[in-house]
Amino acid sequence: MMKVWIAFLGASLLTACGGGEFEPDAYSVDDMCVVQVDTEERVCYEMTRSEIEAVLGAGTEGSFGWIEYEGGVTVAYRDEQAAGLFLDRTSAGKYRTARGAESGMSKDEIKQLYGTKAAVELGGNNLDYFYDSKEGRALEELPRKSQEEMMDVHVISFLQFEHGADRIMLLDARMAMYFE
Repeated sequence: MMKVWIAFLGASLLTACGGGEFEPDAYSVDDMCVVQVDTEERVCYEMTRSEIEAVLGAGTEGSFGWIEYEGGVTVAYRDEQAAGLFLDRTSAGKYRTARGAESGMSKDEIKQLYGTKAAVELGGNNLDYFYDSKEGRALEELPRKSQEEMMDVHVISFLQFEHGADRIMLLDARMAMYFE
């Protein structure tokens, strides 16, 4: 009986920490988070700057006015809410996506986590996934919509694969297209 209880507790903890809640080729707003590897604390799309800085600490202004934090995390804010989360190569081992992807992973490893049905590969260096959160479905391409409607389209992007993904981006299509 004790073994059953321990197995149940372990499965519950794994699910609570984001290890078992995702299936390849199925997407949701829960994909739009990065997780500190050591603490399991999350920073998510649409969180406020104060909520994010309670987890990451204070950042410094970088390119495009985006805020860079220690550990390789950059956040693009729109009206003091996160509209884009970025992990660079230095984030490996410190931060991962909610689904488990880290900088340095190969395309094959990422496809095992995110799936192949909706994977969009442009050139040899990009692997993208598009998800319409309003319609609740994966998209094969980035749609042309108004800037307001583009905030409902989530982009999960992995860049530069010579030696694994150099950059991971979780953002809405408006931020991806207009940097705002």
